[in-house]
Amino acid sequence: MEILYIFLIPVIGLGIATTYTDIVSHKIENRTILLALTISLIMNLIIAFSGITTAKYILHFSSNFVLSVIIGFWAWHAKMWSAGDAKLFIAFVSLVPLIFYSRSFFNYFPSLVLLINTFVPYFVYGSFKITKKYRNKLKLKFLKKIKPLKIFDFFIRLFALHWFAGLFLKFIGLEGDIILIIFLMMVFSRVVNKVKYSKYFIPLFAGLRLLLDKSIFSYSFIYRYVLIVFLIFIIRHFIYNTSKNFFSKNIRIPNLKKGMVLAEGIFKVGDKYRNKRPKREMPEIIKASPEGLSESDIRLVKALYNQKKIKFKSVKVQETLPFAPFMFFGVILTILARGIFINLLYLFF
Repeated sequence: MEILYIFLIPVIGLGIATTYTDIVSHKIENRTILLALTISLIMNLIIAFSGITTAKYILHFSSNFVLSVIIGFWAWHAKMWSAGDAKLFIAFVSLVPLIFYSRSFFNYFPSLVLLINTFVPYFVYGSFKITKKYRNKLKLKFLKKIKPLKIFDFFIRLFALHWFAGLFLKFIGLEGDIILIIFLMMVFSRVVNKVKYSKYFIPLFAGLRLLLDKSIFSYSFIYRYVLIVFLIFIIRHFIYNTSKNFFSKNIRIPNLKKGMVLAEGIFKVGDKYRNKRPKREMPEIIKASPEGLSESDIRLVKALYNQKKIKFKSVKVQETLPFAPFMFFGVILTILARGIFINLLYLFF
């Protein structure tokens, strides 16, 4: 299996190329991704037909790649990543052999380790930068987010969705796979948000779980569940919402440029336009997207502004961090640790 180390050459090449373009021009070139995927396809086909790898390896590698495509597309559709970031993740997954996940192997989707090794440094760096710059305002903003009813609703929603995801996986014969459960919970959460009467059947489903699921009445379940919900709450409200509000700056509409990422949408309310989300659902003429503003978006906003249909003079634009360097760093951590970065501690202790 040592022959698989040859994949490190295109991995390092992809990492250096995308890190450079992302820092310099805030872009990840499609041709770079396409070249990486082509090299991966050719090399993997050669290795597969040469008999160097086993059928089990090929099966695990294939499932890992397919899940990376699904998760990459979902993250892009959920506006968590730009299309370039999602494609870069898929390209890295196609190039990193499974031997580099050997100490932290997850069934079906071993590249979860790559995501962990990417996002932990990303969140640590981003949180440190935000906290350092806005220490006093940060405390007030975070305290305002702590509302008992919303926290209770958050607990109930995750409690119900966790059970539903588990039952669904049991029905299709994939019971107990934690990666699929987490993924399904995220998907189901987005679906539920679009269902008109979800606020009624989610508590009902949670109540049914209390009556029927005896496994929840244990200290280990309560401890794990409270810890998970707390961490999700911190990430969602402290990291995501706080970075959205503080890690941004106001840009005057005439100064908007292609690629700038809005931290707020622009909505049409009656015959007026607002940059604050209305209480009831209204059409969003410009959506806050990780892809950034297009030329047509800018022409539309500037035309409305010049016609005095838009009364506000500036919009919030995110001060984005280049993502490619963090993903390349995550890949390096994965290769060195042969899995999750915590494995590196064993080298020193």
